[in-house]
Amino acid sequence: MHFLVEKKLPEMKMRKREDPTLCELYEKELEILEMVKRGDLDGLSNSALSFASRCHLPSSFIRSRKHDLTAVVTLLTHCAIEGGVAVSKAFELADLYIRAADTESEQPVIMDYLREAPMHFAQLVRRKLAEDAYPEPIMRALEYIENNLRSAVILTEAAEYSEVHPNYLSKLFKDNTGETFISFVNRRKLEEACEMLEKSSLSIAEISDYLAFGSLRYFIKVFNRKYGVTPQTYRDSCVKGEI
Repeated sequence: MHFLVEKKLPEMKMRKREDPTLCELYEKELEILEMVKRGDLDGLSNSALSFASRCHLPSSFIRSRKHDLTAVVTLLTHCAIEGGVAVSKAFELADLYIRAADTESEQPVIMDYLREAPMHFAQLVRRKLAEDAYPEPIMRALEYIENNLRSAVILTEAAEYSEVHPNYLSKLFKDNTGETFISFVNRRKLEEACEMLEKSSLSIAEISDYLAFGSLRYFIKVFNRKYGVTPQTYRDSCVKGEI
């Protein structure tokens, strides 16, 4: 069987010899992918390996870097799913990176995305592995929370979803996570808010509405209490590269 694209092969061989660094790069990237699949945040933090290494290959055009990011994010998405992350959650994060890159015009920012993406996907795997160790009602409650971050998350509804009494779920949640139900919900909403402040152009008020904080005033209050700065100051620091 012949493939149409093979007509380009002789031309490519003439323009480019076999690059001996490709095999080494392939092995290094496999190591990164395995760490992501295991949720090995410590390994990634201590490793000098990075998908940004592929940018040492020919071509410095930003379009090529965006193609690199798309390829890397695709690989990371599948590794996260193999590590136990829900398909919808993994693809949601992938879509975030690809959309962010699509609107980016600065190559150094794309390089930063390439460096941080493995840690971000590994974090999803690590969180999932931790959740799997919880009792079934907690796992059900966590699933409810993740599915409803964009609306008001209510203990009684989470308890109904988990098929336990609200008081029992509240105690079980505190005993197993070390946080109260509402503290955990606010933390997850704030984590999503930080990601949106960093990577979206939505206004502070739009992010507050999107994550159903109830009011802009309340959003700013809990954000400031958690991070010691207002959402706008946090965003400004991200733009300046201070965070």
